[in-house]
Parts: sequence; C-alpha cells; structure tokens
Amino acid sequence: MLKRILNIVDTVGWAIDKAVSPLKRIRGVDVVYHYTDGKPKQTGFNPGPHNHLGLEWFERDYDVFHFHAGKATQVCLKNKDILERIGKGKVVFTLHNERDAVEYAGSDWIRRVDTLIAPTRHNEVIFRDRFPHVRYIPYSVDQGEFPFVKDYPRTELVGYNGRIVPHKRYKEIATACERLGYALHGVGYVDDGGYWQSVGSYGLSSFHQNVPQKDLARLMSDFKILVSISQPQIETGPLAVLECASLGIPILATPVGWALDNLEDGISAYFIHEDEIGDLAERIRTLVEDGDLREKIRQGVRRVMEDWTLDDYCQAHKEVYYA
Repeated sequence: MLKRILNIVDTVGWAIDKAVSPLKRIRGVDVVYHYTDGKPKQTGFNPGPHNHLGLEWFERDYDVFHFHAGKATQVCLKNKDILERIGKGKVVFTLHNERDAVEYAGSDWIRRVDTLIAPTRHNEVIFRDRFPHVRYIPYSVDQGEFPFVKDYPRTELVGYNGRIVPHKRYKEIATACERLGYALHGVGYVDDGGYWQSVGSYGLSSFHQNVPQKDLARLMSDFKILVSISQPQIETGPLAVLECASLGIPILATPVGWALDNLEDGISAYFIHEDEIGDLAERIRTLVEDGDLREKIRQGVRRVMEDWTLDDYCQAHKEVYYA
C-alpha cells in the first residue's frame, strides 16, 4: 500500500536540503520548509516552488513525518497542537550533525520519534544505547551530476568548498597555500563576516561565492586536491567531500563524520588528525607532489562511491518509511 511521506526541512538550498532532495524520487514524498526565504543562496539549486511549513501540513493525510534539523524539530515535537495532528503517524528524525547527538539523545521530546536515522556511526553509537530504533544511512551523491574525472589533473589548484566559519578552518588552509606558493580555489559562501575579515588577502582574492549549481562539478573537477578540515563532531559530510569523492578528486581531510566512516587513510583519502593540524602545509605539499598517492586515492575513493549509490540511499529510506 502506497504511503504518503512528508519531509520537513530547515532552509531552502542549504546542505540538509541537498541531502533530502534525492528522496523526492520515492513515490509519495512531499517536502516542506521551515524557512523559504531570509537566507537565499543564489546558486540555482532547488529553484522551487517551495512549500512553507504551517500547521495545515500536519492536518493532511500523511502516514510518515520525517523531520530534519534538530532545533526546528524540537519546536515541532514539543508543540501539543502538532503532536495532536500527527496522532498515530510514524515520526522519523535524521540528525544531520554530530555536535547535538548527546544532548538530543537524552531529551524528552525525542521519545515521540519512532525511528532515528544516523548519517554517521558516531550518532548511531550514541543513540543505539538510549533509543529503540536507529538506522545508519550514510549520505550519497548523484554520480551522474559528479562524474569521475578521467582527464585528471586538469590544473594545479588546491580546492576548498564550503561555508566560511571558524570550524572549517579556511584561514589555516589559505595560510598554508600561501606559504607553499600554491593556487587556492575556494567556493562556497561567507557565513561569519568577522572570521572572513581575518582570513587575509590571499584567501579573500581566491574565494568565489554563490557558484551556480550547474557549474559546481566543472569547477571542482579542476581541483588537484580538496582540503576539507574541521573540528571533531562538527561535520558529518560534508557534501563537498562526497562530491569530490564522486569526481575522484583526492581528499585531504580530518577523520570525522562520513570521511571517518567510509574512507581509509592512504587508500581512499589522506587524513590529518586534530593534533597534526600544525603540519597542514606539509600534508598539502605531500599530496600535491605525490602523483602515485593521489592516483591510488582516486581509484580507492571511486570504489567507495560505487559501493553506496544514490539508489541505495533512497532505498534505505524507503525501507524505513515502510518498516
């Protein structure tokens, strides 16, 4: 029997929206947003139309309510009117970050959740001991949109993709590349203006905001390597790592989130641990200059992406909805 599923997302065009968008392939899935304006990204991703979340959406005949984004989910599951309208409907919650896992696992409101989806093993372990139904479903991306780059390397660019916030350490990446004399090509958007001003002229001049979605794969295909470093229990993807993995761009990353779960140091990624960040420049130099290592990582990460496709990702969600 066909089920109707409502996916409730935070903000149009942001990372969670990109993670949820493939689920529209599942019959019966609708998507609504807490925020349809206020922080628009001029990238062309998900141009709309967009449905804004209101109380009336909980009055419709949905069998499954799939929540995303912790704070917004808390608000809904603490609201008596919403809970009354959900009634006996199945509640699914995906916790897309790791930093809130311990807090949420001990919260009263989460008891209304029937199945929790953990995109990382870190979240799975924390909830497994405190929550009855947990399903580990790692992210995936469209390999058709991000096809394996056959004419690699195209350029000598060191790449970065993501928000400009302190925990993503763009300033340290820019400083290391400037010291090495390497060209840095950053794409993403500024989310912390004060931190942005501290980056320095080298990093500022090589960062490009609001890159159109249709151009993203082409620009990232020009990266010789991707540098994606973040503080522990902050990032679960990030999406840039998966997109470059699909493209076959060698990745220098901190072993957190998806990278920790799915990649192997020296085989499908080149890891730098938290206590080694001071050696970032030398790690970048090693990966840029060691062609054999880069090719080994390219082939290794390609196999990882082929082992867990977007179809697998959607099928796993469908199994949760119909369980």
